[in-house]
Order: sequence, then structure tokens, then C-alpha cells
Amino acid sequence: MGAVQQFLGLLSEWKRASETEGRAIQAENWPLLTVCQEKKEQLRARMESLGFDEAQGLMEELREAAAQLMSIERENVALLSSKMAAVSREIKDLGQQARTLGRVRGAYGVLRQGVWSANG
Repeated sequence: MGAVQQFLGLLSEWKRASETEGRAIQAENWPLLTVCQEKKEQLRARMESLGFDEAQGLMEELREAAAQLMSIERENVALLSSKMAAVSREIKDLGQQARTLGRVRGAYGVLRQGVWSANG
């Protein structure tokens, strides 16, 4: 298992231990609280055993991964905004075209009525 996966697994275990610890405190289950605290101490020791250099490298990997994800998300937001703006412009243009067409139809409708009335 890679250092990142191992560290994430330890963090997941720590989270579960902390959640159980909270329930133990609410229930005033002091023996369970002690077990949770011992578990977290073991996890801390295991995290430290990864070594400072490995932890630094791990943090850098995690930072890079997070930065890449945030960059992708920003690109997606920008792309979506661009697409939405284009659709909005298209809707506006279609609305203007529909109004123009309505005016043209209105003008020809009046003209046709006049022509038919004159011949009738």
C-alpha cells in the first residue's frame, strides 16, 4: 500500500475512533472512552512512524492532488459559465427575431386585409 493510501486509511480510522469517542462521552461510557483514546494514541504513533520526510512528501502529494482537482473544478465552472452565456445570448437573439417576425407578419396581415377589402 502506498504512503498516501496508508495515511488516508489511518485518518479514516482516526475519524471512526473520534466518532465513537463522542458517543462514549455522551453515554458517559468511560471505559469505551479510554479504549478510543488508546486507539487514537496507537494511530498517532503509526502516523509518526511514517517518518517526517515521508509525511512531508505525502502532504505535498495531497496538496498537488487537491490543487489539480480545484483547477479542474475552476475550468469546469468557467466552461459552464461560457456555455450558459452563449445560450443566454442565443435566447435573446431568438426573442428579438420572434418580435421582428411578429412585426413583419403584422404589417403583411394589414396589407393583405387592405388588398382583399379593395377587391371585395
